[in-house]
Amino acid sequence: MVLATYADAGDLYICTNRDGKQIITSSPQDDMGNCELYSSTPNTKAVPKGIIVKRTLLEKRINDLMAEDKALAERQKLKDTPEIRTARTRIGNELSRLFEIAAQERATDIKEKAIKKNDERLRKQKELEARQTRKNNCMNCCKSKMTACYNYTADKRVCRVEEQNCIATCKSEGSSPSSWSDCWSNSESNKL
Repeated sequence: MVLATYADAGDLYICTNRDGKQIITSSPQDDMGNCELYSSTPNTKAVPKGIIVKRTLLEKRINDLMAEDKALAERQKLKDTPEIRTARTRIGNELSRLFEIAAQERATDIKEKAIKKNDERLRKQKELEARQTRKNNCMNCCKSKMTACYNYTADKRVCRVEEQNCIATCKSEGSSPSSWSDCWSNSESNKL
């Protein structure tokens, strides 16, 4: 990772130079591509408190180093000494290391969000499957009552109406009335 000289300690950008190397700068140039803002304010939404504190400390350290580097750059303009060059190299190396840590944390956040989104999708899918299974169990109960109804009344029309009412109760998840509503109540326990 190559480190650029900072004009101020404001917003930071991670850019790719024409050689394909990542550059961290507060002022992207026209010849830099794929610049992405690295915010100096942590995203506090849905982030555990410990992570916010860690990020805040990391970003504070980055900002402190950038300010120190800026002051050294001003001193270097007046008088260039080996001590200043060594200090700026040390700061550059430390900033590179801190930016790598920040990039890893960002990648971890992205991965955790994807896992959470997938877990939510799976939970909704299981819930939908459970509801559909219950509806199917209820409708099977309605069909099995059809035979008993015909044996009892010997009138297919009455039995067909009761079966349709029962199926409507199943599809409405117990909201519509039916004399066979016990099919819906028993469908949850799968005791059909």
